Amino acid sequence: MHRTGGTIGLLTNLCWFSFDKARRRFVLETVHPGHSLEEVRDNTGFAFDVADGVAETPRPDDATLGVIRGSIARQIGETYPRFAKQVFPDAA
Repeated sequence: MHRTGGTIGLLTNLCWFSFDKARRRFVLETVHPGHSLEEVRDNTGFAFDVADGVAETPRPDDATLGVIRGSIARQIGETYPRFAKQVFPDAA
């Protein structure tokens, strides 16, 4: 499937990277609660930049979680059914 627009970022189980199109590099923006910059560095297989003042990734509110686990999970399941079943086993 072709997706237009190009890369805007990368969400991992440890952090959120934005993508600097001009430099063609990922930039670490936030680290998820319970993780550290050192852990991200140790578990990332590519070089990346680090934003000034890397913050903790904010936790999603209940409404956002509902959308992620509902309509977004279903959309992901259309393209990546095995992945969606593992990550969102209860998505209808």
